[in-house]
Amino acid sequence: MIQILQLAKTNYFFKVIDTPESKFGGFFLHRNILYIYIDKKSIYVKNAFIMKPYIHKVNYYETDRMGVTHHSNYFRFMEEARIDMMDQMGMGYDKMEEAGIGSPVMEIEGKYIKTTTFPDEIEITTTIEKMTLFKFFLVYEMRVNGELVFKGKTTNCLLDSKGKPVAVEKTFPDFYKACMAEMKN
Repeated sequence: MIQILQLAKTNYFFKVIDTPESKFGGFFLHRNILYIYIDKKSIYVKNAFIMKPYIHKVNYYETDRMGVTHHSNYFRFMEEARIDMMDQMGMGYDKMEEAGIGSPVMEIEGKYIKTTTFPDEIEITTTIEKMTLFKFFLVYEMRVNGELVFKGKTTNCLLDSKGKPVAVEKTFPDFYKACMAEMKN
């Protein structure tokens, strides 16, 4: 994933939201590849899908008596980031539920690296590590001021209203394509 620029995609057009000083040279989209020129060097992003990180501000009630964020909250933060990621990819939970689809977490794990406190702003990047016919595997990295504080993983699937697994590629082809593009970046 590229974190050098923040871009907003509107149909096939991109506009620069924020750039580091004097490093940005320009960009253009050609055959679904985004070419970016920075300091006279060219880099490119296939499929031109740029994901924004999710920001969670630690609330006072999320801390314990020691003043640190209670460990149970990190799994909630992962869910918030996952919902945000799916919204960015055009497959929000509201859209899935309208289609009679649920997305349960099958497995979850986390590694606490450093404590966070009120009122830290946690930047959470969610990436798709792998997809199979019925499951998708997500990786979460949480940072405060650029420093890694937590890493986590979930295994998710899609189920229909009867609790039967749903093939992502067949049922939601646009979401599947967005997931594949995210995995390539």
